[in-house]
Amino acid sequence: MLAVAIFFQFYFSFIFQFIAEIKWYKKTIFFLSLFAFYILFIGITDTADWRMYDDLFNIDDIETDILFRYFSLVVFALGYSFTDLFQVHILLYGFLLVQFISRFTQNILLVLGFYVFIAYVPLANQIRYYLALSLFLNGLYFFYFDQKRKSYYYLALSFLSHSSMIVLFGFFVLEKQVAMANFVKTCLLLSVVIFFGFNFVVTFGLLDFLGKFKEYIINDDLVSSFIGGVFNELPFILTLIVIYFWIQNVLVQLPQLLDNKVFVFLYKLTFFSIIFIPISFNIQVLGHRYVQAFFIVWLCLFVYVWSFIKSRDTNIFYFSILSVYMIFLVYYIYFLPQIVLGTQSEYLVEFIKSYNSIGYLPDL
Repeated sequence: MLAVAIFFQFYFSFIFQFIAEIKWYKKTIFFLSLFAFYILFIGITDTADWRMYDDLFNIDDIETDILFRYFSLVVFALGYSFTDLFQVHILLYGFLLVQFISRFTQNILLVLGFYVFIAYVPLANQIRYYLALSLFLNGLYFFYFDQKRKSYYYLALSFLSHSSMIVLFGFFVLEKQVAMANFVKTCLLLSVVIFFGFNFVVTFGLLDFLGKFKEYIINDDLVSSFIGGVFNELPFILTLIVIYFWIQNVLVQLPQLLDNKVFVFLYKLTFFSIIFIPISFNIQVLGHRYVQAFFIVWLCLFVYVWSFIKSRDTNIFYFSILSVYMIFLVYYIYFLPQIVLGTQSEYLVEFIKSYNSIGYLPDL
C-alpha cells in the first residue's frame, strides 16, 4: 500500500511539474496541496505522543509552552477535547507550511508530497514543534525580505509555541556575519565545536550548564547510541552532500544565482542544519528538530534552482533523479532497519499506527 502511494505521488508530481504554467493550476494548487495535507493528518487519533499531549491538555499543572497552554485553555473552556486541539494545530501548520513552500515554487505538491513521505511521523507527533517551526520559517522569510514588523509577530509566536526555537535564532547572526563563500565551512566548524563542547560538558559532569537541554541527556527516550545516531542521520548527511556538489556544478553554469536573494536565503538556511548533525549522533531529538525537519527547506532550494534550468530533457532527468533518491530515502528510513538491525523501524511502526487511526482512509 505504501509503495502504491509513493508511486502515485511521484506520478502526479511529475504531471504537475509540466502544467505549472497553466493559470488554473496556479490558482488552485495551493488549495489542492492544503486539502491533501489535511486529508493525511487531520483525521489522526493516535500517535506516540498522543497520551502525553492529552495529559498536557487536561492537567493545567503540567508545565508546557505558553501558546499550547493558551490553546488548551480556550479549547477546553469551549467544551472540546484534545482531538479538536490536535486538529487546530494541523490546520494552522498545514497552512503555514504550504504558504512557505508557495513563496519559492508553483510546484507545491511536489515539495509537500516528498516532505510528508519523509516527515509523516514527526509531523503527526510533534504538533507544538511543527507549529513553532512553520511560524519561524515564515517569520524568517518576512524578516529577510524586509517585512520586519510582520516577522516579529511570527517569530514571537514561534518561540511561544516551542521554546527550542531559541536555538534557531542563531541563524540571524550567521546569515548576517558570514559570507556565502565561507558559510558551509563556518557551519562545519561550529558543528565540530558544539559536538566536542557537548562531550566535554557531559564528561566532566557540567550538565546544569546546558539548562533545559539537560533533560534530553537524562531522558533515555531522547538519547540514541552513537552508532544509532549516525545510522539515523546518514541519509540526511548524504542529501546535504549531494545538494552541495550539485549546487556548485549549477553555479558554474548560472553564476548569477549568487546575486539572487532568494537563492542565498535558501542556500544558507539549508546548510545551517550542518551545525546540528554531529551532536544529533548523541541526542536524536536534536536531529529530528534541527536537521530532518528542515528537509522542507532543502527541497525548496532544489526546486527553486531547478526552475532556472530551461531544458525539458534536463528537467525530466532531474525529476527522475529526485524520484529515485526519494525512493531511496523512504526505503532507508522505513525499511532498512529491518534488514540491518533485525528489528522493525520505529518510524514504520509509528507511521502505520498514525495512518491507520484515520477512520476515513483504508488501512495499510
